[in-house]
Amino acid sequence: IGHEKCSTPSIPCRVESMQAALLGMPLPACAGGPVPNSLTLDSAQWTTYEGALAVLVSFNQRLNILSAKIPANYELKADEQPIPVALVQMDNNLPWQAWLVIDERFKPSGQATLTVRDIRSDNGSTLDPDASSVVVEGTP
Repeated sequence: IGHEKCSTPSIPCRVESMQAALLGMPLPACAGGPVPNSLTLDSAQWTTYEGALAVLVSFNQRLNILSAKIPANYELKADEQPIPVALVQMDNNLPWQAWLVIDERFKPSGQATLTVRDIRSDNGSTLDPDASSVVVEGTP
């Protein structure tokens, strides 16, 4: 999804793109523009990031860095108790992943669930509400 669609757009897609441009709107989905609800949370697993307890989160598309680096966009819970996300780190070479750094004092003893909200892909596609929550794999 994204820039790869632009190589051979159909005539109706080209017309729709020109109309959008005249109105100052983003590209339509057929030309690589945002696709509603196409971003999905694929997995989350316990790991470390530079020695700190962390959750590695993977998505199906490259992330918009501004929306992905906001800790409040991630809700981590274990036994119905919230686990605060202290920091979100990203690697430019892996733009579909984020590391959620957790303070060791909040290390859970049971299974944790991660729910994500208000994150977009780098082309502006929105998060699928039905694919925005996963069980965190592994042990902290």
